[in-house]
Amino acid sequence: MAVPMPDVAEGGWLTAILRPAGALDGPAAYRLCESLGHLAACSDMVIVNLTATSVSCPRDLARRLLAPARRFDQTGRCLLVIGASAELAAELERNAVPVVTLAADALPFQVRSAPSGSAPAPPSGSAPASPSVPAARANPLSACPAAIARTRRR
Repeated sequence: MAVPMPDVAEGGWLTAILRPAGALDGPAAYRLCESLGHLAACSDMVIVNLTATSVSCPRDLARRLLAPARRFDQTGRCLLVIGASAELAAELERNAVPVVTLAADALPFQVRSAPSGSAPAPPSGSAPASPSVPAARANPLSACPAAIARTRRR
């Protein structure tokens, strides 16, 4: 059972990143959503990066995400899903799951594919990646109004 997070000091913030890999089938989706339930009690924002997974049943995953996503939403926190397929995004919308989704291709080139500690050169024949990234892409929190408002109240 998760214990509610005590008040944090001024400016405190905790972001957790979950990056499942492989097939995201029923048992894996269950484990992911159980983890989200625990993290909802102690994280301001959780990022679920699905770029290394294949979601076997988008409808089931969307339904499983509903309860933990509501916990984040009700407490003014944010659940951000990166790399949701069009099918999963449609199911999230259809089931009114309060998450923010960000397509994997919306991430800057360096963030998306750079191994830790190095930034790869852009593919040959292409222009260098622009250093100016639109604010919504550079800062996923801009898509989480409740999380932003919460930080401003501190």
